[in-house]
Amino acid sequence: MKLHTTTGAFCIAALMPFSANASDFGEGLLSLAPSRVLLNADGSRDHWNGIGRINSRSGSNCTATLIDTRSADSPPDAPAYALTSGHCISRQNGLIITDGEIEGSVQFNFFTDSVARSYPLKRVSWSSMQGVDLAIVELQPTLETLIDDGIQPLALASEIPEQDREILWVGAPLAKETGHLRMAACVHQTSEVIMEQPWVWRHTVRNQCRDVNTGASGSPLLTRDSGEIYAVLNLTNQASSDNATEDFSDEIPGFPPMVADSNYGNPVTLLKKCFVSGTLSTAPAICDLFPVFSIDFDTLGRQPARRARVQLDAEGRNVYPSWDLRFLINTPLYRYKKVDSAMQCEDPVGYSHTISSQNAAINDPVDKQIGINWLCMIGVSSARHLPTVGLMRNALTLAIELQPAGPTPEPQVIIVKNRLGALSVSWSYEHRLIDHYTVKMGPPHTTDCSDPQGFKAQFRDLTLRAKSLPLKICTYAHDINGQPSAVREDIIPAAG
Repeated sequence: MKLHTTTGAFCIAALMPFSANASDFGEGLLSLAPSRVLLNADGSRDHWNGIGRINSRSGSNCTATLIDTRSADSPPDAPAYALTSGHCISRQNGLIITDGEIEGSVQFNFFTDSVARSYPLKRVSWSSMQGVDLAIVELQPTLETLIDDGIQPLALASEIPEQDREILWVGAPLAKETGHLRMAACVHQTSEVIMEQPWVWRHTVRNQCRDVNTGASGSPLLTRDSGEIYAVLNLTNQASSDNATEDFSDEIPGFPPMVADSNYGNPVTLLKKCFVSGTLSTAPAICDLFPVFSIDFDTLGRQPARRARVQLDAEGRNVYPSWDLRFLINTPLYRYKKVDSAMQCEDPVGYSHTISSQNAAINDPVDKQIGINWLCMIGVSSARHLPTVGLMRNALTLAIELQPAGPTPEPQVIIVKNRLGALSVSWSYEHRLIDHYTVKMGPPHTTDCSDPQGFKAQFRDLTLRAKSLPLKICTYAHDINGQPSAVREDIIPAAG
């Protein structure tokens, strides 16, 4: 369903070209119009030739932008940096990569009618999925070399545009025509915290530029009048997108849903001050990307739970779950706190005293708030480690959805004919309280659904052939605690 607005001024702006009195990098493109393929055989769009396709062996096919980090005192061998999304490098929640190894390349001059130029990647200078979805990748050649090759870096904006200000998106969605650079126009919108489990992004911006799709992650969001980067796109729920996100959060008490048919991104204006003499500074006093820490849940094999449910004891009283976290952290100490909103993770007030990272664990009970409960974590080097802006922006936010006690919903079994005329059986997870199914099947006259023997976990859809009919299917739905529903019985007759 498309998002509609009753604000007349917005509707009018969406139908009018950009002001003729302003410099227009959008070339008169209407806001909310379909995207335009970018051609550059005549060199007229060289100002976009620093936007291209990044490929890394361990990451995804994404869009990336060469950024202009030059200053008056930059040396000739100053590094070249490309900006993209963190999930294009690594999807591990809790991991902040600095000075990390990477294999791959980036292709600039990435126009449909032009020959792309490929450059090898050198290292991951900074990449994170916690609080922000962002990565800075250093390239093998220097910035001066790229400029000598005719590749033009794009400037970072100093400020995020005002609400409803016209902006541009330039990216390379894989499935749109040739998969090369395209441009669309729309307006900048503010945004709520975005939760895409297990990730929580606290600083986000929103727009409804058209044709964003797989491969556009990491592409720049640009001020229309100056062509400067103010954010990096990382998520879409557009109906036409191959990776559209299910708008599930409208069913979670106390948590706002994503706006329909929208794209989301992470601001990058804070990077403006992070480059000294053309090189990324790791000094926390200069760059708010630092200091960093990493929390590892994978090694111990216990990822944080995303959902939990209140149980009832023998007397019918509520029994609340705990966070039950076990993890490794690469700092000697850590702090944590439970909060009412994700943004409170960036407030140093309320964090615990420092705790040794040896055998790190958090066993506090989840708060009694039905819906989303939040936990914040930071790593510190000592009890005197000051809560700098960078440290707090790097805080890890974990979210768990607490569900109320009660019976498990009845199984949702869908039996339909597929396109080839065969019967297809699927088990729906549309109801949030259903965690998994157990199923057994057999001849109708010998299969007893009330007998607990023979039930097995069912994860895949089934295609039933005529020779397997008639068939009885017995199904239990189970909640996150394993509590079963009443059994459902379906009998599928032999083909007539």
